[in-house]
Amino acid sequence: MAWWGRDDDDYSLSPKSRRTNTEADFQVSFREWNSSTLLFLGVVLGGALLIAVVCAPRLGASGGYALTHSMVGEKFFTHWSFFDGPDPTHGVVEFVTFEEADRRGMVSAAFDRVFIGTEATEVLSGTQGRKSVRIESNEWFEDGLFILDVDHAPIACGAWPAFWMYGEDSQHAWPRWGEYDILEAVHNQTFATTTLHTRNNCDQAEVNKDLDFKGNWVNGQWGQEAKNCFIQAKGEFENQGCGQKQPAGSWGRHLNQAGGGTWVAEWDPQNRDIRTWFFQRGEEPADLLSKKPRPETWGVPTSFFTLRSKFCSPEHFKRMRLVFDITFCGDYGTPTMKTNCPYAGNCDAYVRNNPHVFSEAFWSIRALDVYRRPQERHGVISAPLGAYYEVLGEQEGSGWIFFGLIFTVLGLTGCVTVFYILSQKAADDNKSLIDTQIDGARAKLEIQGTGD
Repeated sequence: MAWWGRDDDDYSLSPKSRRTNTEADFQVSFREWNSSTLLFLGVVLGGALLIAVVCAPRLGASGGYALTHSMVGEKFFTHWSFFDGPDPTHGVVEFVTFEEADRRGMVSAAFDRVFIGTEATEVLSGTQGRKSVRIESNEWFEDGLFILDVDHAPIACGAWPAFWMYGEDSQHAWPRWGEYDILEAVHNQTFATTTLHTRNNCDQAEVNKDLDFKGNWVNGQWGQEAKNCFIQAKGEFENQGCGQKQPAGSWGRHLNQAGGGTWVAEWDPQNRDIRTWFFQRGEEPADLLSKKPRPETWGVPTSFFTLRSKFCSPEHFKRMRLVFDITFCGDYGTPTMKTNCPYAGNCDAYVRNNPHVFSEAFWSIRALDVYRRPQERHGVISAPLGAYYEVLGEQEGSGWIFFGLIFTVLGLTGCVTVFYILSQKAADDNKSLIDTQIDGARAKLEIQGTGD
């Protein structure tokens, strides 16, 4: 009789065959139990990876910019110190204290506007400078996103206004810690300029207009593009630095008649660059207006400087403070007077004898916001002592990042586990099939032998 015609519990099978099958069944059962358990764990851990992937946008956002300062308001000037020393740029100016500026109506702060202007009524003697304001932030920064919204910028022949940053203390003289002129202009220019001033070894030769930024390079002493930021660079004017022209309409009468605009300055050592954008009124990105700025979506900036170590190390810029000022003539205004205001004659004399033209030389600021990433550092300057202390940036989202990393590690572990289980199961199934075939053949031979 054929073997496959017998019942499964046929006792004609040898004790050895029955024992072998029993052990195999136990081993398979044990492996199946372990596989089921591991598969369950693998699915759970794989779900952890899915959670990490789904939450990735949240985790990424936690490392983005967070608003840390919204300065415009009635207490605006509490964030600043008034500089009342001699003008380092040799202007025909007398910088005044807050008390004098306030008494003369040269400054004011309301909940939605800040006004910073100059004296515009007095004819001055041959040695006097026109009264004006220079304020410096009480805090210094190591990086950040700085957003300035103005509805009026200073304009007048002889005027030299600027919004800028610089680093300096008693042990580190300018320009050791660098200077970043976010925007400046002279006289009646229709565009602003963005400039870096540094010590030696900060070259922007690899930066190209149109590809890296939308503006144009400022020319040096011999008509070439001034791409060397060193203040004593060969072929450039003294203290010129590397400058880039912002688009037409970014300054002057056109800007003011259009209701102003928004400037965004990004100092980002982490990504090794300094970028600036100018947005005309009504053209600001929606994320900027909603105070959730995402510079990576704004396209090519209007100004760009690299901080790659090969060309210009991030170490050139440290602990910089914000500055607003309006000076007159000086190192930049005097040599450019004839080109921009040929009818005005001597710059110094024009500033002293024509106070009425400076009625338009004022800032009207709608917003000045500062954004920082988690763990970025800034400091507070003690104006009377000239000392500072460090403040660690908010670590918003750090908990999410921690748990996200845990979920990711667990998830990857789960995926590896599932892969291992499936490969082992396939191997076990294949081995089981071969064992069954071998046992069947062996049993058949034993039955045939018994029959004989």
